[in-house]
Amino acid sequence: MPASLVVGTQWGDEGKAKVIDFLSKDTDIIVRYQGGANAGHTVVVHGKKYVFHLVPSGVIYDQTICVIGNGVVLDPLFFIEECDRLQKEGFPVFDKLLLSDACHLLFPYHSQIDSARETTLSQEHKIGTTKKGIGICYADKMMRTGLRVGDLLDTSYQTRLKHLVDEKNRELDKLYGMPPVSYNDINEGLKFFLSKVKKNIINTAYYLDTD
Repeated sequence: MPASLVVGTQWGDEGKAKVIDFLSKDTDIIVRYQGGANAGHTVVVHGKKYVFHLVPSGVIYDQTICVIGNGVVLDPLFFIEECDRLQKEGFPVFDKLLLSDACHLLFPYHSQIDSARETTLSQEHKIGTTKKGIGICYADKMMRTGLRVGDLLDTSYQTRLKHLVDEKNRELDKLYGMPPVSYNDINEGLKFFLSKVKKNIINTAYYLDTD
């Protein structure tokens, strides 16, 4: 199956969204393969502006299936808010969206630590992060300590989540003097997230290889 790959080689704001929107009109599957909910991108169709952060912009076209791949770090509640907003704008997001079971989840402690680290750096060493926790979540992925979307399909994830929250709260307290995040709030959010997307979770690598 022929494919077109759009890669940003600078620091964002390169016009990727315009290229993707142009290609989407004649494309069956749109894949978001990495990144998180940073500044996002804007697409204008028939004079109306649509803003996307995690959901592939191809969702606005009738023929496309949109895939969020295993390289994305996903803020679950932000993602649901975006999907619900697009649903209200008339796009059947949940009917045409596939979500990788290997996609890593981004939690409040990621953004808290991201913000704390950026704040404590001297001016010449600041990264300029958006403080959304994306880099911190990728660090957990590389260290094999994060949770993936597919982990939520087994309730045993709650034990791992409790351990992670306890560990990150110690870091927030001892290193940065910041208040803890709530395990219960995060877990309730994940239950809500799963109730909305359970039917959309698949092995997207297998889907793309065999479709």
